[in-house]
Amino acid sequence: MIQGQTSGALPRRELVVEAIKDDFRSGALVPGTRLTERGLCERFDVSRTTVREALRALEAEGLIALIPNAGPVVSELTGDEAAQIYLARAALEGLMAASFVVNCTRAQLLELMDWKDRFAVAVRAGDVPAMVSSIGQFYSVLTRGASSRILERQLDALYLRTTALRMTSLAQPGRADLSLAEVEELCDALQRREAEVARVAAMRHVLNAGSVGLEALNTQDARIISSFEATARALIGEG
Repeated sequence: MIQGQTSGALPRRELVVEAIKDDFRSGALVPGTRLTERGLCERFDVSRTTVREALRALEAEGLIALIPNAGPVVSELTGDEAAQIYLARAALEGLMAASFVVNCTRAQLLELMDWKDRFAVAVRAGDVPAMVSSIGQFYSVLTRGASSRILERQLDALYLRTTALRMTSLAQPGRADLSLAEVEELCDALQRREAEVARVAAMRHVLNAGSVGLEALNTQDARIISSFEATARALIGEG
């Protein structure tokens, strides 16, 4: 239920949007999931007008598709879209890691290490939902420590589009262990305050995840794969 608005509170439409986005972050909403206006009205105790405004906002962000005579459906990612998102994430996360080195507080660095440790526990337990949750919190601290609201907003939009794919990727044999090794490499650079090393480590982590994600999507278009790999090499200075 969405509580009544108070002075200075977010409009109900925005509260509904954020609540649905939380469902994306948790992995509760996966591509192809159908939503109903009636169900959302009952869940949040809001009017149909409010729900429709929220759905249009989510459609504008590419999170759902409003299909005539079928209603709102969680958007499916194409191979080309996934490749573009991972490349954009790599560039932005590299910048974020470098910015974190420059701007983070000691408390934020310690909090980041704590979430890295929790991610490690989840990896060793083979608990994919816990992996997604802990790495999501890890990146939340990383974006806050970078002290850039613009980066935070842009990356959150990209994360929301790939949460389900992240779960699929981490479930692939060997990917979780490799992901942990990459995160630990990034954390080592952050602790040493080596901005350039951290930038490259962050990008490499995302690009490796992108390669696995494209495989999980069964992307067989040679043009997409070739373009992704060439751009990835250029981003980390290996092209």
